[in-house]
Amino acid sequence: MLVLCHGQKPSGETAKNYTIDWIDVSEKNNLIIVTPEWDRSNWGSDGGRYPGGGYRGNFGKYLRADVFLNQIVDLYKNITLTTTSKKSMFYLYGHSAGGQFVSRYIVMHPERYIAAAITAAGSYAWPDPNTKWPYGMNTLDDDNVKWINYPLQYNYKYNPEEIYWAFAATKKVAVIVGTKDTKTSGVPSVPGNKGVNRIQRGQFWINDMRTFARQNYFTPNIRFYLANGIGHNSTDLFPFAKKFLFSGPFSGDVINDI
Repeated sequence: MLVLCHGQKPSGETAKNYTIDWIDVSEKNNLIIVTPEWDRSNWGSDGGRYPGGGYRGNFGKYLRADVFLNQIVDLYKNITLTTTSKKSMFYLYGHSAGGQFVSRYIVMHPERYIAAAITAAGSYAWPDPNTKWPYGMNTLDDDNVKWINYPLQYNYKYNPEEIYWAFAATKKVAVIVGTKDTKTSGVPSVPGNKGVNRIQRGQFWINDMRTFARQNYFTPNIRFYLANGIGHNSTDLFPFAKKFLFSGPFSGDVINDI
C-alpha cells in the first residue's frame, strides 16, 4: 500500500491528481494507492490556535488526522501482504503541508510504515523535549482548540513518546527539497524549528534527528537530499520521491547532503 498526502490546496481535485501521478509506481510495484482528501472544512489550517494547524499539525475538526489515516489503511489489512499485529503497513509520501503531517506521523507510528519520503515541508516535529507538540516532544494539553465557523471547542491532548523519534530516524526516511526552494514564505516561525527556508529547515531537522538517534544508541538511516534546479513544486519532486521509495540510490540531479 502507498499513502499519498497532498499539500494544502482549495481544490478537491488535488487528491485525485496525486493518485494519477503515482499510478506508474503503483502498477510497477503492485500497490494499492490511498490518498486522503485533506479538505479545508475538516482538515484545513483554520483549526486550533497553532501556526500551520489543520491536518499538517495532526488536527481535525472531528477526528485526529493520524487516526483518520489509520482507519482508512486498516480497511485493507486482510488483502495486503504487509501487515503486523493485524494492522496494514504502507509506504508514505507527503509534500509541503502533507510533508509536515508525515513528519509527525512517522514519530507517532514508527511501526506502521515501511518507508517515508517528505518533500519541501515548512515545519517538522522536532526532537526537542522543551517544545510542545506538534512542533516538539513535549505534551500538548489544550482545552481551547476551536475550528473557525464551528461553534464547539474541544480538548486536544497528546503526550509524545520521545523514543519514537529515535525509532523513526532508523527507518528508510528522506527529506527532499529543491535547490530553488529558498523563499521564506510558507516557512512559519514556530517553536523549536530551526532555519528560515525549507532547505535549511529540512537539513537542521535531519541533523537533529540523526543526533537524537545516536544519543539513544540507535544507528540513524534518515537522509536529506537536494534536487538540483527544482523549486516548490510537487510534480517536479515526485520522480525523486518515487526513486527513493521504490528504486535505488540517487545520482545525477540529486545531491546526497546528509
